[in-house]
Amino acid sequence: MKKLKGSEIFSDAAAYQELEARKSLFGMQLIFTAILCAVAAGVGVVEYFFPKFFDYPYFSWSVNSGDVFAFWPMYVWGIALTALISSRSSSSFDGKLLALGTLTSVMAGVWEEVAFRCFYICYAMVVVLVFNWLFSTGLGIFLTVLFAGGAVACLLAAGSPLVKVVGAGILGFLAWLAWGLTMDFDPLYWFYDTILIPIAYYATFKQAEPVLYGGYPALFVYGAFLANMWFRDGHKYQGLLGWVNSWYLGMVLLYAMLTYGLLTAIVVHALYDILIHVTIYVRRKFTR
Repeated sequence: MKKLKGSEIFSDAAAYQELEARKSLFGMQLIFTAILCAVAAGVGVVEYFFPKFFDYPYFSWSVNSGDVFAFWPMYVWGIALTALISSRSSSSFDGKLLALGTLTSVMAGVWEEVAFRCFYICYAMVVVLVFNWLFSTGLGIFLTVLFAGGAVACLLAAGSPLVKVVGAGILGFLAWLAWGLTMDFDPLYWFYDTILIPIAYYATFKQAEPVLYGGYPALFVYGAFLANMWFRDGHKYQGLLGWVNSWYLGMVLLYAMLTYGLLTAIVVHALYDILIHVTIYVRRKFTR
C-alpha cells in the first residue's frame, strides 16, 4: 500500500471538504429547483390576471451547436481565469470532484437560467413597477395629504389671521406641487434610463447594446437588468472577482436568451461551468 506524504494527506483532506461542499451545493440546487415550481405558479397568477404584462416569447426548444459555440470567447475567458486562479494540488478525489462538478454545472445551467433569465424577470418587473408607484404616485398622495392637512390645521389654529393665511397658502402650494410633480414623474424608470442602463452600456464597452437598447419593452429591460443583479448577488460567496464576473456573464446569458432562446442560454451556461470544472481537473493534474 502506498504511503501518502504529508502534502498529499493535506491535499486529500482539502479535496474531501470540497467534495462535501459540492454535495451540499447539489442538495441546495435540488431544493431551489423545487422552489421554482412555486415561483412558476406566481408567474402563472400574474399571467392569468394580466396576460400582456409579461410577454415572454423565448421558450425555444431547439438548440443549434453553432449558436452555442458562438459564445466561445466566454468559454475561453472562463478557462483562462480558472487556470490562473486555481492552485490546489491533485488528490485522490479529483475524479469525483469532476463528476459532481459536471452534475452541478448542468443543474446550475437549468435552474439559474429558468430562474434569472425567465421567472425572476417577471418578479423583478413587478418590483420595479411597485417601487416606481410608491416613489411617484404613492409618495405624491402622501405628501399632498400631508401638506393639505397642514394647510387646514394652519387655518384652524389660533393666531394672527394673516400668518394663518400665509402659512396655509404655502402649505397648499406645496401640496399642489407635490401632486403635480410626482403624478407626472416616474423616478425609478428615470433612474434606470438615465443612470443604470447607460452605466451598463459603457461598462460592457457598448457590447450590451442589443440587450439594453434592442427595442424590447422598457419594463422588461428593467426587470431583466434587476434579475441579473440578483444573479450577481447570488455569487457573492465567490468574492469580489466572482461577484463582478457573474454580472458580466449574466449579461451575456441574457443576450443568449433574447437572441437564441432560453434553452440555448441553459446550454451555454452549463457548458461554461463544465469547462471550468474540467480546467480545474486538468490544472490539478499538473500541480503536484
